[in-house]
Amino acid sequence: MQLKRYWLSKFFIKNHASLEIGTQGVLLDNTLINWPDFETFPYIESHFFFSSLNWQANDIQYHYNWLSKNTASNAITNILDQWGKINKAALIHLANAIKAKMSQGYLRKNTFTNIKNRAIKQLKLWPKDIALFSFDESIHKSLKFLQLVVSWSEQHLVAFQKNYIDKQKAVYLDYFQSIESNPLTDRQQTSCITDEQNNLILAGAGTGKTSTMIGRVGYLLKSVQAKESEFLLLAFGKQAADEMKVRIKEKLNLSSIRLNTFHSLGLNIITSVESKSPNISEFASNETNKQNWIQAQFKLLLAQSEFKLKVQSYSQAYLNSNKDLDGNIEEISKNLSQLIGLYKLALFDKQQFQHRLSQNKDQSQIKSELELLSPIYQLYQKHLLDCNEIDFEDMIIKAIQYVESNRFKSNWKHILVDEFQDISEPRARLIKALKTQVSGSSLFCVGDDWQAIYRFTGADISLTTQFASYFGPTQITALDKTFRFNNSISDFASKFVMQNPSQLHKEMLTHTQVKEPRVTLHQGDSEDKLSHVLTDINDSTSSKQSVYILSRYKFNLPNRHNLNQLNVKFKNLDIKTDTFHASKGKESDHVIILGLNNGKYGFPSQKPISPLLDCLLPKAEEFQHAEERRLFYVAITRTKHAVHLLSDIKKPSQFITELLEKDYMINYNQVSDTSLKEAV
Repeated sequence: MQLKRYWLSKFFIKNHASLEIGTQGVLLDNTLINWPDFETFPYIESHFFFSSLNWQANDIQYHYNWLSKNTASNAITNILDQWGKINKAALIHLANAIKAKMSQGYLRKNTFTNIKNRAIKQLKLWPKDIALFSFDESIHKSLKFLQLVVSWSEQHLVAFQKNYIDKQKAVYLDYFQSIESNPLTDRQQTSCITDEQNNLILAGAGTGKTSTMIGRVGYLLKSVQAKESEFLLLAFGKQAADEMKVRIKEKLNLSSIRLNTFHSLGLNIITSVESKSPNISEFASNETNKQNWIQAQFKLLLAQSEFKLKVQSYSQAYLNSNKDLDGNIEEISKNLSQLIGLYKLALFDKQQFQHRLSQNKDQSQIKSELELLSPIYQLYQKHLLDCNEIDFEDMIIKAIQYVESNRFKSNWKHILVDEFQDISEPRARLIKALKTQVSGSSLFCVGDDWQAIYRFTGADISLTTQFASYFGPTQITALDKTFRFNNSISDFASKFVMQNPSQLHKEMLTHTQVKEPRVTLHQGDSEDKLSHVLTDINDSTSSKQSVYILSRYKFNLPNRHNLNQLNVKFKNLDIKTDTFHASKGKESDHVIILGLNNGKYGFPSQKPISPLLDCLLPKAEEFQHAEERRLFYVAITRTKHAVHLLSDIKKPSQFITELLEKDYMINYNQVSDTSLKEAV
């Protein structure tokens, strides 16, 4: 079709370009613009004397003006006929592909966004108002569907996901009811089915995180969404990994699921790339031997007068000046042993480390500590090199390098991580690198930011509280029902930990309901008071009850001899002791907490850490005693029935003062609420 311009155009246009519409495209003068090169459907723009035909192709905007209204309209009709022949197949294919994708499984956020973007791009190739044109039925239906897709909001995505989850719950009802001794809760089932790119399961104390991980593996296998070889399960300690293996074997009858600690994963990656297993230094698993070696090297360095002067200067300025040099050597050596591993990981990202150092106000002390650490670190690294050995930090660092450089290629489509709140940045980086290698992979992390208590090992709580910022599109599901403790313990512990507004909010339901407070504050922290509390527990039960005596520091606890005597004395009780940190993951019928006093070795601990160590660890939180608060939450939630807090009211813990001032629901033993507050 040859387009003729309105006759008036000869008075206004010097260069009369020709335009012809054909089966291949538009011929403008002698230049052919192919239909596939058109980026928008041509449209008519009306002017006072004429109409113009406009379109965009190859990033160029075209305007062919001085057309009569009828000529322009006929041109659009002709173009539409050619347009349909060229673009119909792609249009219908996209509409059908989107419908198929919508019915294939859980609709991920990035898939939803991609679907909308593809629909938007396709609609740009067609007239905006499709009602004005007589398309054939298949084109019309497809265009209407894509217009619907483009109109979908975030609420529609949530509805699509919920609909899928509800259907899957119905289909796999028997599985979810029988996989564990108790049926999985609704939230546990939702967690198992939800399949976002990144999934964070906030599992409060006693909410069944292990059951959820096992349920997730079994569901993906049962619904044929995964093969056994596509799983990688990660735990932080060998004991936790072994326990998970036993549970998977017991519940799913599977022994081929890949389950590693982070260190064994690193070792396997290194072995795969280097075709042989590296030699592991004894220092990796024996901290005592490592400290003894460092102390021996430290003493040898003291033979150098310059180094000895630095040590003396450091001791006088920052340690106990009442001790002689020999008295401080053990403390310094112990600190250096802790610093070495963190320092090695920090050097893996020198730029970030230097920035952290520059931000610290104690530059003089940092300089002194680096002067002591540097020669020891160099000797340590030389020792590993001479012995052809690697340590745990090397396992992580080398594994990251091999994965990020694609020297190691993962085939794990489903990565599950237990106790995610204990993750450090290098370990998170390794996970992220592995996940990036496999298209369509998912990350499933189970943890609880309320129980993040290991900053001193390098754990970074912000990786949990800001999970999506690090990993990308994320679905967070909170397991909201605990089977361990009652509503009194739950309300008390939740209120306490949530005083920190940075903690992720979650409502906790309890399987067991009670009407009276089950947290009791006792005035006094002595052997007699402990014996009195144990007597009350012993005399109130006729069956064997477990009791956990906990404290922030080990020296506050009964020693082995005294513990044995207590177990002999109280026949109805099985009494054990532990520190708050060591108690994590364990439970008991009753918990007694000691050492709730103020001071350097009280609780919350006010023991300072060196500025260099502070720089090597993840950034400290702004909320005062944030980690110590979570540590108290961990201690409290070890109980099934009741908690007893023993505190010397003459020097009470800041936390005890808070419990009194903010009117927590607790019992007060032998003294009234008023007198106790007055004592504080």
